[in-house]
Amino acid sequence: MPAEADLVGGKLSIHPAGYGFLISEKAGQPDVFIGGGKCRHRMHGDRVVRAYRLNACRADKRTREGRVIRILERAHDTIVGTLQRSRNFLLRGAG
Repeated sequence: MPAEADLVGGKLSIHPAGYGFLISEKAGQPDVFIGGGKCRHRMHGDRVVRAYRLNACRADKRTREGRVIRILERAHDTIVGTLQRSRNFLLRGAG
């Protein structure tokens, strides 16, 4: 991955609240914060590439923030849960 593009690859660590961190595959690289709105359709343990680094987070200038551009490998093949149809949308629940 080109260093000048500031791209990172690694595994996602997703918090139940919806946000997560990209744990870099390269030793010594800092984790990249992935905000809640940017974690949709991603799961804990997914191997991803190109978590594009954005500006430093407001709360902690040392923490980098980014977004996942591509999922290379899913951590899980099967998802257990419920899907309920509402009048205007679908609701998902934990299994």
